[in-house]
Amino acid sequence: MITCDADSQHLTSDIIKVNQRLHQEKCEVVLGIRVDTNKHKTPFLRKKFVTVANILNTFLSGVTTRDSQCGLRGYKKEALSKMKLLSRDMEISLEILKEMKKNKLKYQEVIIVPVYTKYSMSKGQGLIKGFETIYKLLIKEL
Repeated sequence: MITCDADSQHLTSDIIKVNQRLHQEKCEVVLGIRVDTNKHKTPFLRKKFVTVANILNTFLSGVTTRDSQCGLRGYKKEALSKMKLLSRDMEISLEILKEMKKNKLKYQEVIIVPVYTKYSMSKGQGLIKGFETIYKLLIKEL
């Protein structure tokens, strides 16, 4: 199963890349990691928020990833059957990482190129919602 955000941020070629990696490598989960290119740059505040989220998610889950908030991911059927996911909204990112650690799921990261448009930037998690999510995670986890 491949998941992706519904904000038109992900390229079809990257979705295919995640799927290929999932089926070619000995891993159960593939995590997309967004990188900047000359054509596509991550907005400054979003980049800083993702950095904070990565640190927090690594601390709380024990899984190190370079982009804990990227919605482009791939899961083998066996991995999904092991995970018990109950969270909603952005908290699901942390829960997935915790379930990966708990179930000792092998994972790989694949570089993807995000496409930030006025439309995609109007969707998803804004700065205030991001801080609310961090607050909820800290209260819930600590």
